[in-house]
Amino acid sequence: MGLKSMLKNKELKEILKPILPTKFTFSTNLGWNIEAFSKHYKLLVTNQLTDKSDAKLVGIAFDYMARFIIANHIEINKKRALENMVCEKGFELLNNVLEGYIFDIEKRLYEDKIKRIENYILNCSNDDYDNIILDVLTISRFEQIYRCRTEYIIPIIEDARIKDFELRED
Repeated sequence: MGLKSMLKNKELKEILKPILPTKFTFSTNLGWNIEAFSKHYKLLVTNQLTDKSDAKLVGIAFDYMARFIIANHIEINKKRALENMVCEKGFELLNNVLEGYIFDIEKRLYEDKIKRIENYILNCSNDDYDNIILDVLTISRFEQIYRCRTEYIIPIIEDARIKDFELRED
């Protein structure tokens, strides 16, 4: 279940309602005279994404990272963070598109990434989440595959391999 759909749950809304901050409880590092979320201060980091699908990918990856970071910090039911992930459905679509041996390679890579994420959730007691960022980006691409039409699957996979290689080189 995605974060967005969780926030539509009426019971959860009732639980969160009394503790939700207002925009006035936030502050900026720019001084007390400038309100948070104001348009009166200079944008510090500009959006340099040129492709709308990259912006969607960042949003999906953010949802997964939030899910895994929260799971890392809770005490019980940590593994539930790995249940019902949309990326699984996207990965299964590959079985219909890729040749058998290529799918087997992708499956091993996918399982390795999920294992690293699971290890982070279950065994890390700190905020050392930079070890899973590229793994989360990959599984986010699988969710993106599920949400888009089938003819875009191969270009997304090829693009993911190139970007993953470039990021690991840095």
